Formats: sequence, C-alpha cells, structure tokens
Amino acid sequence: MSEATGFITIATGADEYLAMAKGLARSLEWAGMLLPRAVLTNRKDTDLRDFYHEVIVDSTLPNSYHSKLRTVDLSPFDDMIFIDVDCLVYEKFSPPANAAPFIAFGENVTDHDWFGVTLDFVRSLDPRVRDYTVFHTGVFQARKSAVSSAVFRQALELESVIQHHTAKTRRVPDEILISVSAAMYGVTAFWPKDESFMSPATLWSRPPRLDIRLRTASTCCGGRWTSSRIVHFIHRFKDSRPYRREFNTLERLIPRCHLKISETRESAWSWRAVQESKPWQYRWWRRLQGIG
Repeated sequence: MSEATGFITIATGADEYLAMAKGLARSLEWAGMLLPRAVLTNRKDTDLRDFYHEVIVDSTLPNSYHSKLRTVDLSPFDDMIFIDVDCLVYEKFSPPANAAPFIAFGENVTDHDWFGVTLDFVRSLDPRVRDYTVFHTGVFQARKSAVSSAVFRQALELESVIQHHTAKTRRVPDEILISVSAAMYGVTAFWPKDESFMSPATLWSRPPRLDIRLRTASTCCGGRWTSSRIVHFIHRFKDSRPYRREFNTLERLIPRCHLKISETRESAWSWRAVQESKPWQYRWWRRLQGIG
C-alpha cells in the first residue's frame, strides 16, 4: 500500500500494548478521523488487521522508544501523523498545514534545563544551532524525506552522548533525543504547546472529566481547564480506572472494525455503513448523537 497521508502508531511486546492499539483505532474511528491507519509491531500473532488498514510486522523492532525512531522509514505513508499507542482521540482535529519535514508540539527553549540538556549543551554538539525546540513526541507529523530520516537516525546515535552528559541512570526520553537531533539539522518548526489539543496525564492538576461516548474530554493542567481533543494516558495512567473505563466504553461502541480503504482513502467502516445491514443499531447510534 502506498498512501499520501495516514495515522501510524506502534504496538510492540506485551499484549496490553496490542489492546491499547485497538483502543486508539476505535477512538480515531469514533471521532471521525477516517484517514488510513497503520501500526508497527514485532508480533505476528495479532488480530490488529481488524483495526488497521496496514499492519507492518518487523520482528527486529525493540520493545522501547527505539521503535519510534524508525517510524519515518517504515511508514507506508508519504505524510504521517504519529500518535502514541497510549492515547485516545476524543474529538476530530486537523493537523497544521506546514511544509516542514518534521513538526511536533513544543516550545522554544533558551535557558531551560530539561533532563540536564540546555541550549548551551546542544550548541556544544553543533555551534551552528540557533534555536533549541523541546518537542513533545506523543503526537507529531513527519514527511518522508532525507532530512526527517536523518533526524530520527541521529536521534538514536545521540543516546549514549546525552546519557554520558547528564550522568543519569534513567533512560534519556525520546523527546530529548528527537529535539536535540532536530535542532542540529535546523528543524525547529513546531505546533505551539497547547493542552487543549493534547493533554498528557502527567500534567493533570485535577481528576479529568472524560466521556468518550459523548466525545468530550475536560482536563485541568496547571489550574486551567481545557477541552482536549487527544488525551495521552502516559506512564502509569494507562493502567488507571479512567483509561480502562473509556477503553471498555469504546469496545461496546465499536465492537470490531473490519476496515477497507476506499478510493477517497477513508474508512469503509462507520456507523452509517450499517444503516442497511443493522438498522436498529443505526437508529441507536443516531439517538446517542442526538440526531432526530
């Protein structure tokens, strides 16, 4: 398959990540994001083909963020939108129209020390660096190009260098690796950090108000309530009661997605598609949406 634009995620290792990939696919479908979907995995024994238009199996993919650093080269899409597997999409969104080879959520950093990495340190690696942008890589957009491939390959090579510099025992986050590598290649375009688009669970200052059935997500970050379109259940939050509740709700709403790609690159499966085959189910869906 060769498509222009599509969503891609990674599900490697334990069964829980395969389950999360199915939840993400269902949430994209439920939110009306009907572009083709692809998933990278190192598991052959899955039913992910019921949820994704293309399943790319590579047994060499590690069970770590190192797999993320290969998405540009392995993606079947010329223009991909990557979403971490521990995310759920609550509302339809439009990616920014930007010609940069790589763009993610972020902010310019001038004097910020994040994980021991400063602008001065990045300039010590490459004195040509002018701006250092911290990218939040739970969601990003990338185009197949020599530059984007080089940024991701170099990010992996920088791991030991940055680990030695920071002298920390915990692993260097992929956000740091990609951000430093992008700065060295002069790629500093970013979507301004905005929790109303993506809300990482680690930033919540109050319990969230989530109802994926109604496509609503209210999250409080730093005392400010926002209506998030993507909720990132990062780290331990993917095992939390709110995530499990939303995941189980999606499973009831969309029992299974047997998907085919139409000529318009939209999913052939939707609640409207069952109007003739299961009219009672279609009537129930319309009542749920408040449609007369």
